[in-house]
Amino acid sequence: EEVAAEALSAYHARSKSRVDDLFVGLFKSVVRCPDPECGRTSVTFDPFLSAKLSLSSSAEQRQMAVNLVVVRDSDSSGYQQVTVKVHKEASIKELIKAVAEEVGAGLKASNCILVEILSNKVYKYLEDQESVETIQSQDKLLLSEMPDARPFCKSGEQRWGLPSAHNSPDEEIGTDDQPSSSSSFGVVLYQRRAVSSSYSSFSYTRDVGVPLLMTIPKDATVRMLYKKVERDLQRLFDAEDAEWKIFKVSDSKYHCSSDEQLLDPESDELLHPQGKESRLHFAIEWQGQEDELPEKLSQEPFSRSSNNADGEVELVRLLQMFVQEERLSSEDAWYCSRCKEHKEAFKKLEFHHCPPVLVLQLKRFQYTRWSRERLNNPVAFPLKNLDLRPYLTASAAKRSTVKPVYDLVAVSKHIGSLGGGHYVAFSRSSIDGAWYYFDDSTVRRCSEEEVSSDKVGAYVLFYIRQDHRPEKFGGPS
Repeated sequence: EEVAAEALSAYHARSKSRVDDLFVGLFKSVVRCPDPECGRTSVTFDPFLSAKLSLSSSAEQRQMAVNLVVVRDSDSSGYQQVTVKVHKEASIKELIKAVAEEVGAGLKASNCILVEILSNKVYKYLEDQESVETIQSQDKLLLSEMPDARPFCKSGEQRWGLPSAHNSPDEEIGTDDQPSSSSSFGVVLYQRRAVSSSYSSFSYTRDVGVPLLMTIPKDATVRMLYKKVERDLQRLFDAEDAEWKIFKVSDSKYHCSSDEQLLDPESDELLHPQGKESRLHFAIEWQGQEDELPEKLSQEPFSRSSNNADGEVELVRLLQMFVQEERLSSEDAWYCSRCKEHKEAFKKLEFHHCPPVLVLQLKRFQYTRWSRERLNNPVAFPLKNLDLRPYLTASAAKRSTVKPVYDLVAVSKHIGSLGGGHYVAFSRSSIDGAWYYFDDSTVRRCSEEEVSSDKVGAYVLFYIRQDHRPEKFGGPS
């Protein structure tokens, strides 16, 4: 108690105002060395103006949920949506392995290629050694199974810009993972629909669906390609009666019509790519009106990610996680003065002094080395009787003469995303006790139900201790 009083007194000696009297509280922070032979423990009391609550536990924060679509090589079930959780420091190779284990049914990670889809095209091939942190929540990921995935793997020359006789530092010359070691080559098939203009004789194409990735033998002909595509379209889209053609296109993401070549389904001309490329690009052009296309083709296979894999969470649950002991990560390692080195120590925070006005900030903005995003997890928060006694230190709970029970008085709401958004607020008036909504110059009266229902937008919550309630609020319920 003396140490806590000294910490609070030292703070007020530097900063003393009405704001400090109302908003400043005190945390008790206990950090202990993980080495049992050391036993070093550090106890400090730290002033705070707000408590920043994570929307997930420390263990969950070290993981990320990845949503993707899986297309099997021989399964007729079509697209399969899968969500897996992996460590944020995992590689793409580990992600693919996790997906294979989740799907099961004989799916092998070594037979899969993971790509990012943008505007109905393959935007990026995700390589095994990349970090999953490069994946953002809005990315559309497609995992394709094929008998031989090697033609889609990057060679050392493609990855490092080295002559073909050299490979990357972690590859050996002539390994089985090289595209050249495969007896097949990769095929990327974009899908589009022929559209005729109602105002002129001009016609154009519109991209539809998602690309199909497959491999075929190096001695394959145009006729064989048509047969392979026909089987896959029938398997994935039930396209038995639909009409379509295949065009050879450039390998650019946005190919031009001048680069295209219509392929004859009866041709026995070889398709084998020339030069260094291990894959070719084609376009399946569906004929007929939009309502004549296979129904599955127009369905969106990618689920909209809301960054809310675990559903709604109660505010009291966030407070429970806030005061739970956690293991610090290597990035936040603590220097142990007894061991003389940085340690991934155990840390525990508790409330020791609760201020008259409690500010709780929900950590909705998440940052990694590769991305930034806004978390849309719904948080249910009470308008009355938020009790902090379960989260107090033992000594504070014994000496407390005023119950640390709070009622909500204001909410700062964020609308939008990390790239751009807008702030509005709900606030309860001390003059008439009613709730009001504030949006720039617009102010209107609102209900308690409207305030409590905004579980995704809520960003900063302001609670007032019940012994400081304005008279117009009435007595505590």
